[in-house]
Amino acid sequence: TSEGWKDEPVPQQAVDCYYDNGSSYRGTTAVTTTGKKCQTWISMRIAILIVFSFVFVSYTPSAYPNNLISNYCRNPDGEPRPWCFTSLLTKRWEFCNIPRCGKYHLCNY
Repeated sequence: TSEGWKDEPVPQQAVDCYYDNGSSYRGTTAVTTTGKKCQTWISMRIAILIVFSFVFVSYTPSAYPNNLISNYCRNPDGEPRPWCFTSLLTKRWEFCNIPRCGKYHLCNY
């Protein structure tokens, strides 16, 4: 320690938020703003191809190998923020319940 300063550990907290439009978001949130559980990316591709066989869906894990993982919220297409597919036929996708990061946040070193 130096004069008047005491060394104390800084608590480490997981930061689950997104910057800009969330295209770089890699967290594990998998729930929408209305509380719906996100569907897996691969299962939604199959379901959409069965129901709408004329639609080509490019949101597949193979097209985005480091991004479309499990049922986690992502933004592969430039929407305003991360989103995911839902199981509702009337609302195929929704934005996710992820806060936008503040201008500054504590980094883990």
